[in-house]
Amino acid sequence: MSPSTPPAVVPDAELERFEREALPFLGRLYATATHMTGDGAAAERLVEQTCLRALHAFGAFTDRSRLKVWLFRILADTALRPCGDRQSPHARVLAYDEPTTGRREKPPVVPARQTPQTQALNHLSCHDVKAALGQLPRGSALVVHLADVEEFSHTEIAEILGVSPGTAAARLHHARRRLLGLLTDAAHRRGGLD
Repeated sequence: MSPSTPPAVVPDAELERFEREALPFLGRLYATATHMTGDGAAAERLVEQTCLRALHAFGAFTDRSRLKVWLFRILADTALRPCGDRQSPHARVLAYDEPTTGRREKPPVVPARQTPQTQALNHLSCHDVKAALGQLPRGSALVVHLADVEEFSHTEIAEILGVSPGTAAARLHHARRRLLGLLTDAAHRRGGLD
């Protein structure tokens, strides 16, 4: 939208419905945006842009049972789209930080059998997990976050990212495998593995 283009007017009834139905997801969107950007101010801008895009498209959205997936799709599209000449404030990799609410979240779960290796991995700190996630490419870290923190299914992740379910499953498999390797290396450095 250019500076001379006036913003679209949203009818009051649609605005009220948006506030009632979509704004309850604001906290989850902000948490994910914070994980994606690693910066509270950038996360706020990302969520603001997401909400504006969602509000302007809300009248055309009909499947209210899929509202969370739709909102996260807009968040991902907004975060991952090219930003023209200016540098994207969302260019940092997804980071695993403690939420600003003061309560601790559990680190993402990497499903694995209980072997001596996985037992050693269980003793890694959130800092180790954050560092490992920070080493993943942004797209891989985002897939892990959507699956293991936001608890989206492969099908929902596919919809959010605009890819096929098979592609989403493959990306998640490869991202988890790479994350497991990074965490295994961290456990070796800490002396938890021989």
